Amino acid sequence: MFKQRYRLDEHTFSVSLLHALLQSFYIILKKLGEFVETNKYFFKFIVALALFRRRFVQIVRGKS
Repeated sequence: MFKQRYRLDEHTFSVSLLHALLQSFYIILKKLGEFVETNKYFFKFIVALALFRRRFVQIVRGKS
């Protein structure tokens, strides 16, 4: 009985943990959205830099 109860608690614990993670992820995304809204050009620069870096890595790997 105790073991079954423990397993149930473990399941509910993992579910609540997942819920908390999703909630914090949502909050982070929301804050990120606000940040992007205020710093659009900075964000575009970061994205362009990331894309350029990926392309650069592809070029380097292709040549070697």
